[in-house]
Amino acid sequence: MNDNTVAKDAEVTITAENVAVDTAYYWRGMEDCPIGSKVQLLTAGGLPQYGRWDGRNPFYVGWAPLPKRRPASDGGAA
Repeated sequence: MNDNTVAKDAEVTITAENVAVDTAYYWRGMEDCPIGSKVQLLTAGGLPQYGRWDGRNPFYVGWAPLPKRRPASDGGAA
């Protein structure tokens, strides 16, 4: 894929700020975040970061699991 191509099954929009956003995927609530596991965390200021939540820190307001890579035989990233 080049920079202007999106997978057919994705619901991706390019914003005015040139950010690719999956319009069908949302941050999950912190009540479901696994404690001590590496996840994507959304800060209260709206910035995402990778990290591990301790189950107490109120600085994080959302989380998302890490994406999985496709097997090389499917034509995805290896």
